[in-house]
Amino acid sequence: MKIKVSRARKAAFEVLLKFEKGEIKFLKESLNRFTETHEIQKNDLALATDIVYGVMRWRGLLDFKISKFSQKKISSIDKEVLIILRMSVYQFLFLNKIPPRAVVDEGVKLAYYCRKRSAADFINGILREFLRKGKEAWGMEHGAEGREHGAERLGIEAGDIKALSIACSHPEWMVRRWMSRFGLERVKRLCKFNNEIPPNAIRVNTIKTTRSHLAELFKEQKMECEFSKYCEDGLIVPSLQGIAQNPLFKKGYFYIQDEGSMLVSRILKPEPGENILDLCSAPGGKTTHIAQIMGDKGLVIALDNKFGRLSIIKENCSRMGISALKIICGDGRESGSLLKMKFDKVLVDAPCSGTGILRRNPEIKWMRSFSDIVDLKKLQEKILNNACYCVKPNGILVYSTCSIELEENQEVIESFMSNHKNFVLEKITDEIPHKARKFVTKEGYFQSLPDIMDNPAPDGFFVAKMRKMS
Repeated sequence: MKIKVSRARKAAFEVLLKFEKGEIKFLKESLNRFTETHEIQKNDLALATDIVYGVMRWRGLLDFKISKFSQKKISSIDKEVLIILRMSVYQFLFLNKIPPRAVVDEGVKLAYYCRKRSAADFINGILREFLRKGKEAWGMEHGAEGREHGAERLGIEAGDIKALSIACSHPEWMVRRWMSRFGLERVKRLCKFNNEIPPNAIRVNTIKTTRSHLAELFKEQKMECEFSKYCEDGLIVPSLQGIAQNPLFKKGYFYIQDEGSMLVSRILKPEPGENILDLCSAPGGKTTHIAQIMGDKGLVIALDNKFGRLSIIKENCSRMGISALKIICGDGRESGSLLKMKFDKVLVDAPCSGTGILRRNPEIKWMRSFSDIVDLKKLQEKILNNACYCVKPNGILVYSTCSIELEENQEVIESFMSNHKNFVLEKITDEIPHKARKFVTKEGYFQSLPDIMDNPAPDGFFVAKMRKMS
């Protein structure tokens, strides 16, 4: 007998399984690939996306809940079975409109679909026990208000790190670090921010159109949008689902990019006719933005050591009408010897832990460990120490990450400045809109630390701007 599983849950299951098996790093790329190779309706894709990102945001809490109803330890449950349980419990707790019985039924069907028939009774038993015990036994009511109540029951107000880690679904090592730096209240706000659904930002390609004109074109498509309050060429749209198939995207009128990422290129402040180097450039958001700000006049060298990802930059340049760009495959740690010319401005958008973009990429929470931060710091220092030799006298060197960790940000810059006395820190001010200046620190860094009660705030980016004096 053939078991029919809903397309949405099948898609969500496949993407989550690939992540657990280590076959993919980022959910977005896997979801995009699935939609390219499978026919799936818009509403099914919306549900699949909700489940995938919801499970990844709340994985720690979901595992805690499952452990209360399972005689097996979480670590001993088969990957496929655990994913089905996480998906089902997520739907129970967070998706009010789906009937609980339908969730149980689909969970059992998924067991047959993934050839885990022997686990069907195990899955059915846990899910039905969930329903039998009721919401009070779950320790959480439906909706945002209930989640807060459930968190309090777990002891957050007392500052219990383990309880906070479970209730806010962040790894314990991460919460412990942040508690020592920020304190309880800021950590609670930061974790809450990370678990929110982020605003959908796009960058207008001003080589081809204007922000006002693109907003009008969207309006003609019955799609409402609003101007970004942090970026002069940013728009906030209601959804990114299927937006790459929009004719306006295909014409190169916009690029999908977060507001914090857009601000990095603005801080660099490229001018028409300049020679600019973008290290670690793939997939090309900042690279194409730099060329755009320059009016496509001058030269932008895009360097990255991942050949496959450089092809994405080439595709975007073609789509967006950008010609002032040259792509080179190379290692940023060797940029000083690899590139013989000197540049007016150099951007080091360094590989980092990504702890500033957890609400947009919740999978990062479960990929990282503290040892990654230690290793990444060494890599960042090597890249920056080489990049400085590519800067002309009186030229600009900008270092950026999407991390909120001191080791990857301030400590890297302090170490660099102590070893390179011919560079001075420049305070970031008029390069960015007035509303974004609240993120400039007293030292002059840009740090959009995402712990404020302002969901439209940009993700967590760090930027340091330095000038080479000689």
